[in-house]
Amino acid sequence: MRIWRFAVAWFVVISLSAAERPPIYREESFGIRKDAPPVVAHEFTTPDVTLPAPTDLRPGGDPPIVGTVRPVAVHFAARTEPRSFRSEGATHVRLRLTNVSMPPDAIAWVIGASGSAAFGAELLHDRTLWTPSVEGDTITLSLPAGAQADVTAIAHIVAPRPVTN
Repeated sequence: MRIWRFAVAWFVVISLSAAERPPIYREESFGIRKDAPPVVAHEFTTPDVTLPAPTDLRPGGDPPIVGTVRPVAVHFAARTEPRSFRSEGATHVRLRLTNVSMPPDAIAWVIGASGSAAFGAELLHDRTLWTPSVEGDTITLSLPAGAQADVTAIAHIVAPRPVTN
């Protein structure tokens, strides 16, 4: 019986002391970026590049083909205004950037239909990176001042459908 009372008392003391303390956040935790995304009216942005829907996808086929990499060629040099790319019919898109040059602590953004994602030099490998994917068929890329890259491909991804016999 004494052990039971001690356990209850200990639980109450710990709970009360935890309720009085504010949560502790570390800025470097989990790669969380504190900066806000650039202000972009994504829905109203006219894409700089628009690709028609690909004809070789079989999201309900066997085997299903749910994505393709489509070439584009756009140089993005030391600009701070965003550039938009559209691959008609995609449910998600992402960009391949090559010849990337950006400061180590710089933050770039991609914006899609349902939100944005930040990334930086941590994604670089041999001056090439794939941006995080975003929902929708349009992706807007915002590079920080002083950064430059070549957009060489857009990944067109569609949701798979059940195989029909």
